[in-house]
Amino acid sequence: MKQYLTAFHNKGRNRQLELIELLLKHPDMENGQLAKVLYKDQKAKAFIMLKKRLLERMYESLTLSVNFSYNPSYLEDPAAFESIKLYKQLEYAQVLRQKGLYDLAEEVLEKCIQQAKSSSMPEFQLKALLLRRSMSNGNNQERQTLTDEIQQTLAQYVADLKVVGKYEEYRTILSTEDPMSDILEESLRSYVNDFSNTELEDLSPRGTFFHLSLKSLHSLESGNTPQARIDLNALIHFLESHRGLQTQHRMAIPHIQLANLELTCGRFFDARQAASKALALVAPTRTNHLTAGIHELHSLIFLNRLDDAEELMLYLKALESTSLMPDKSDMLVYLCCCIWFLKGEPEQARREFLQISHLYQYKAGWNLDLRILEIMILIDCERIDQVFMKLDSMRKHVNRYGTRERPIRMFKFLQQLARTGFELDLENPSFQESLVWLQNQPEWQYYPSEVIRYDCWIQSKSEQRPLAPLQHQTLQTWFENHPVE
Repeated sequence: MKQYLTAFHNKGRNRQLELIELLLKHPDMENGQLAKVLYKDQKAKAFIMLKKRLLERMYESLTLSVNFSYNPSYLEDPAAFESIKLYKQLEYAQVLRQKGLYDLAEEVLEKCIQQAKSSSMPEFQLKALLLRRSMSNGNNQERQTLTDEIQQTLAQYVADLKVVGKYEEYRTILSTEDPMSDILEESLRSYVNDFSNTELEDLSPRGTFFHLSLKSLHSLESGNTPQARIDLNALIHFLESHRGLQTQHRMAIPHIQLANLELTCGRFFDARQAASKALALVAPTRTNHLTAGIHELHSLIFLNRLDDAEELMLYLKALESTSLMPDKSDMLVYLCCCIWFLKGEPEQARREFLQISHLYQYKAGWNLDLRILEIMILIDCERIDQVFMKLDSMRKHVNRYGTRERPIRMFKFLQQLARTGFELDLENPSFQESLVWLQNQPEWQYYPSEVIRYDCWIQSKSEQRPLAPLQHQTLQTWFENHPVE
């Protein structure tokens, strides 16, 4: 910014630069104080004009085309910077044309057309072609060639608009409707059904990207796991082979979706790979950086790589963005608690657990499973008096909010365990029945709130086996017997 201000200054005091330096040294200085330093008058009108001119220069500097690739934001979203270049080239061409410098204008337009092609931005290509044709006086062959290219680009642009429009419609519905709403799936289904193969041939690479995004979203929403995996990998491969479309955010999204998909299928190694790639792609300040990290944490826990999970946990908890998202912050504490519990450190798990607060608001979901996990931890800590208090409190909560059978079954098991003085005897028919039901009932999901399976905890207590390797083995057997299709 200083170099930019210096470049436009000819003589005398460079007050804009002086104001910048004053603000850097004294960021809390009031307007009146600044005006007095620069103009010896707290109410100087010249100071108001100076601020306006400086703001204009600052806006201009945002779009400087010098060394874009060195800008920290470029890798995150290069398409935004490419569009700035194209806007400028169109403006340059029109100014040159108005000045009668037609050869230079045509040279700039040709550059704009080629860059728009390589960046997959047909709207800029179309504008440049139309301007270029309007300048081809008397050359019928050239005009016809340009007209043919305009028609082809226009068809591509129209097809693009349809796909992008549908994608924006989906995003609008997503922001206003419940994520489980049938409206979302219907929106995607109508797109997939309506869009013909002929129209697909007209798409630019950018349009193809949005088409593949919608197709993979449709597969995910409809629960077609094998097709969703194919579509997400196709989208990732397409982005990898089209550098002009690559942004960190675009590359990360299908990896996050794939990680989530593989977790639900029990393919934890593949899930970890996808989540790790997404984590590396997204800037630490973005929400999806934390989302990718949480997916990788789940993968590491289920792979029984608890030391790696703990290391990742410490990194994620230190992120500044974590404190700004209460749900995800609590989720990290919950997973940290699970790591310590699986490591056989119930007291450390209990201390971590006390930090959870926000997730309790989800009365019929997280709340029930959190209460059960806390009771399991307290039993392992031999804090029996607290266990009875928690069971009594949970009984009232279950009566009001209990709708899911799995946590209710586990709660009843814990009540019965308390009545027997916490003597776990699986020869007891009632205990045995509960364990078998929890082992075989297909309601269990890895996410979000039963990372430690209830049946694994019961079995580890009864057989006096370490919980972590037992759960790891149980999950492998579980997904072999319950493949997700």
